[in-house]
Formats: sequence, structure tokens, C-alpha cells
Amino acid sequence: MFSLLRSEWFCVRKSTAVKITLLIVTALSVFMGVYMLKDDMYDVYVNSENQYLLYGGGNLMSQMGDATACLLVVSLLSGWLIGESFENRTIQGAVSFGKSRTKVYLAKVTMFLLASSFFCLVLWFGSCIPVFAENGIGTAESVGNLCRISYLAGMVISGILAYMSLFSVCAVIGFFLQKTGMAIAFSMIALVFGVRIIELLVPQALQEFLCYTPLGLYREVLTVHVEWADMIRTGCLGLVWTAAICGIGLWNFKRTELK
Repeated sequence: MFSLLRSEWFCVRKSTAVKITLLIVTALSVFMGVYMLKDDMYDVYVNSENQYLLYGGGNLMSQMGDATACLLVVSLLSGWLIGESFENRTIQGAVSFGKSRTKVYLAKVTMFLLASSFFCLVLWFGSCIPVFAENGIGTAESVGNLCRISYLAGMVISGILAYMSLFSVCAVIGFFLQKTGMAIAFSMIALVFGVRIIELLVPQALQEFLCYTPLGLYREVLTVHVEWADMIRTGCLGLVWTAAICGIGLWNFKRTELK
């Protein structure tokens, strides 16, 4: 298992597409943070109820709420880290050399989830750096609990665990389609458009239950008054959903004929 993980880590480090995407994500996120501090944008936020966006903690919470940007990046990783492995016959080669399909699958999915989480952290914190450097983390009067490092750490950890349940959907799609382009396209459609469609189709009476599913789980910790018990519950639910979704992918992978 550890040898497979080292191999996956090597593939991630050597992927040109991943390196370029990381540079673009970093540059764009920092640019957004700088743009927010422009005089005209600054005046808009100063005179609105969104003043917390002008401080490091508040800006971080806002960036974490932008699921679309995260899922677009993760969709790309689904194709480059999983779909491309099938096209290059890396996965087929590992299985043909006697590696357990379960270990091959778990190593690939684990590295995919870690890479996806890292990219999202870069996306979130990249935008916060200029804001934090300019205005600091804020005070309790301006941003509430978002001025506490421990609170922000809990929010980020539980939030990324909740997001992993959505990342795992991309992983399963990549293993199911086994093509780079198709994995990227279907991941984007499923997570960006599919999520919105499901939210529209769910009856109003059942909308509150979406917060217990990957569709809305991450939003549960993006406020200034979440208790530690809520953060722990959100993180645990995220892990449970991730395990369940990845389990479905493993079941399908073990039944799939590798060509």
C-alpha cells in the first residue's frame, strides 16, 4: 500500500498539467484578494453588512462558501489524476503485476482526495493573504469568532472533510469512465449543474435535510457562531459520506473489466 502511495505521489509531482493548474489557481486567488482591496471595492464592503470580507477570517469563510470554484478545479484533477492513469495503462499495469485492486483503488483515491484538498486550501488561503496583510484578522466586534485562530482551524478542518464527500464523487466518476476528457466533463456536469438541479427538484419540505448530505454539508460550518460539537459532527458526516461514495466506486472497480 505504501509503495502504491509513493507511486501516486510521484505521479502528482511529475504531472505538468497539475503544476500549471496549481500556478493558475494560486495566481487567480491572490489576484482576487488584491482586487477586493481596490478603493472602489473597499468602499462597497465598508458601507455594507459584508464588512467581515475585509478581514482575513471573514474572507476565508467567504472563499470556502464558493463551492463552484473548488469543484471546477477538482473536476480537472479527476481527469488528470484518475482518467489519465487508465489511458496510460498505469492502473492496468499495477493490477496485472499482482497488486490488489482494493489497494490500487485506495491509493489512487487517497492521493486524489489529498491533492484536491490541497488545491482548495490554496484557493481559499491565496485570496486571504492580501486581505490579511492589509487589514489583519479583525476583532470580535467586526468579525465575531472569525478572529480566533482556533475557530478558523476548526472551520477549515471540518469544512474540508465535508468537501471531501463531493470530491469523492469526482473520483468515482473518473474510475467509472476511465477517460481523461470524459471524466473532466462529467464531473463538471454532475457537480456544478447536477447539484443545482437536485436542489431545485427537492421539495421545500425536504430542503432542510440537504444539510446532512454532501450537497449542503460544508455550509454548516461557514458561520460565526458554530459550536465545536457542530464542527465535529460535520467532519464525521463528511467522512461517512466519503467512505460510502468511495465504497460504491470500489465495488464497481472490482467488477470492471480492465482493457
